[in-house]
Amino acid sequence: MSRIPRGRPSAALVVACVALLIALGGTSFASVEAAVPNNSVGSAQLKSNAVVAAKIASNAVVAAKIAGNAVSSAKIAGNAVTTAKVADGSLVAADFKAGELPETNGFARFLNGPIVVPLASATLATLTIPQAGDYMIWGKAYLTGAANAVDCRLQAGGDFDETQAAPAVGAPAGLAFIVTHTFTDAGSVTLQCNANGAGTNANFIKISAIKLAKVTNGG
Repeated sequence: MSRIPRGRPSAALVVACVALLIALGGTSFASVEAAVPNNSVGSAQLKSNAVVAAKIASNAVVAAKIAGNAVSSAKIAGNAVTTAKVADGSLVAADFKAGELPETNGFARFLNGPIVVPLASATLATLTIPQAGDYMIWGKAYLTGAANAVDCRLQAGGDFDETQAAPAVGAPAGLAFIVTHTFTDAGSVTLQCNANGAGTNANFIKISAIKLAKVTNGG
């Protein structure tokens, strides 16, 4: 039986084989490129869940690529929506849970009278404010009796409004006040009056105060 002679391949044979492999590889790569031209892979050619986050460039997905109502609350990180991301005036009371918005409390005191207006300044009515906070305060009354000038002051802490009126016989004169004040603790609002003569009465005195989230006094 004849044997196949063993020996090392010649250098020429090695070079020829390498050249053949390169040629075949280049042809196959060219064939793949020819088979998949640019812009030819559509959504139908992609498997479900085939495009993962690592395959998407940073900042590549813009708003126009996201369907309306597609981003749910579960897709938003905790504390991700900040004040800067919320349009002014876009939130309404229904968007907040009970107790999350500052409460608006009102307090009022009403005295029918008649209350005699003394010659020396004295407190005719007091409204107790049980809570600290910023308040808008109103007061009103009307005067009857003798034709005497009356000075009155509605005062809360160091803030006050003062007015003067003089009723004529059979013709009452009205008083109106408005004050803003920040109470740092519980406090009170007083209506203080004095007349320049006897026989004048104050009637239907009313003091009202509303607590607000913020009051800016431009005076």
